[in-house]
Amino acid sequence: MAISAQTFGVIKRYARFLLPIIGIVLLLAGIIMITYGQQAVVIPSQTSTEKAETLYDSTLTVEADDYNTMSFVIPANRTVEGSILVGKGTKELNAFYVIDKHNYEDHWVGGRGTIEYIVYVERPTKYSFSFKANASDKYYFIFSNRHFYSDKDVKFTLSAHWTETQIQYQTQYNYIPVYTGIASAAIGFILTVAGCALFLRGKFRLATRKCPKCGAENPKDSEFCQSCGAKFEKRRFPRKLLWIVIPIVGILLVVGVSYAYEQSQIATRMKTVQELLPPAFEAVKIPNTDLDAFFYVNPGETFRYTLSFSPTSFRIEVVDIALWIVPSDGSEVLGLSIGFTSASMASRIAEYIPDEEGVWKKAIGSNLFLIYGKGSGASTLKDYIQRGDLVEFKLRYPQIYKTMAQLPSTTTDKPIAVGFIEPTQNLENYLITLTGDQSVKDYVNYLKTAKIEHAVICVYLQKDIKLAEFSWSAVSKLSVIVIAKSSYPGFALQTFLFAGILKTFTKAEVDGKSVYYTEMNEMQIFLSSKGFFEGYIIVAISQDKMKAENLLKSTLI
Repeated sequence: MAISAQTFGVIKRYARFLLPIIGIVLLLAGIIMITYGQQAVVIPSQTSTEKAETLYDSTLTVEADDYNTMSFVIPANRTVEGSILVGKGTKELNAFYVIDKHNYEDHWVGGRGTIEYIVYVERPTKYSFSFKANASDKYYFIFSNRHFYSDKDVKFTLSAHWTETQIQYQTQYNYIPVYTGIASAAIGFILTVAGCALFLRGKFRLATRKCPKCGAENPKDSEFCQSCGAKFEKRRFPRKLLWIVIPIVGILLVVGVSYAYEQSQIATRMKTVQELLPPAFEAVKIPNTDLDAFFYVNPGETFRYTLSFSPTSFRIEVVDIALWIVPSDGSEVLGLSIGFTSASMASRIAEYIPDEEGVWKKAIGSNLFLIYGKGSGASTLKDYIQRGDLVEFKLRYPQIYKTMAQLPSTTTDKPIAVGFIEPTQNLENYLITLTGDQSVKDYVNYLKTAKIEHAVICVYLQKDIKLAEFSWSAVSKLSVIVIAKSSYPGFALQTFLFAGILKTFTKAEVDGKSVYYTEMNEMQIFLSSKGFFEGYIIVAISQDKMKAENLLKSTLI
């Protein structure tokens, strides 16, 4: 169906106004998608490895008319294989038993009830056995030489076999939103320029041409006026259009160069991020589930402490500690992983921790895992730990790891702890319950208003301070940096800061940059913002004002 001249005229008239508006909308949408559209996707892959561990391989002596008992802590889901061979010329043993900790302590030693044996054999000379450890427990291997009046030499071998499943993760980035943003920005730019040209010219193709001398109407292709004979000038590109096109192109160029420079700076810091974090953080693994908070402590030296469990005490050696807060039924569950110098130490500590409702414990290798709390979060966390579904932090939280790259690069103190929090309702409820302080709501609400996605926290200790010398009187040697990532771009974040908590701060200057300062409970606090597109709020805290200022200065570099 043909379009009438009147309809076409209406379309032309509105197109002058709609084209630049549509173009500007597409242009802005494209810039936003390019800036914030990159998405990280974590892809898991699973591999299984057969492993074996020799628990014992030697000869032991069972004295006449006596027992010899050996015990081993064996993790769950391991197949235990062993053999006994009574030395030549010494005949057989009276019996050989295998029982778990409960049966040993309550029935064998305590003499109560009926013993449930895992392995039971009488008068063995040569015997092989195997069983599966259904639970992580201490298992007792008992060699009985009762009623026999000569010592027996027994060759005893014991090994454990299991299948270890490892889940590895690769981070891939989805660039489709970025590519879509580039296309949208390009189309928007073209439409904006075309729309501005049409708007300034004020016409598409006019049916007649008006004589500037006599005002007579002439055919559109006329070179001379049919009324007065005046010569028409050739149509030229409207110069006023350049005053619109050039600024638009200039703004886009500046924005593009600024964004590329900021991303290159972030990429450079990402290459050395491991140098900004506590020792061994690169290898830290966390449960592959959503966390509302995480904290890792590793001062770079073994922490030694004497524990007292009535009626005994013993010395422990801790390498590192990881803490997780997991959402659970409107509140939170607390999880801990404590790394010791040996597996036997982790198992021993687990034995002494009392069994209580809402407390779960498990020793795996040299790590002791603890969960405090109930509900779906506790069950999820327990399941991930038991399955060994642990993943490196930087793979599970690539965006938070990226924020960690903003940590101070030239500080003279050593980082001893790092972590993050996400301002969720569950975390707010948990902190209020934990502290009994309703003012926690104000801080969490401020974080939400500032559209804080997460906040990275890093603690530093003066390098010449050793753990053995550390005490509460040395708190002044500690300093803290907080880097909060906002959904607001950096150029808009400064405006927000003025309207927020900065009412309690005074304006100061650090290396020519405006910052904010206050003192609270003898703590010196400096606050500033960083970034143009990527928006960060930086908070430096220390009892020493100069140290807090230098920490902020190092972060702003």
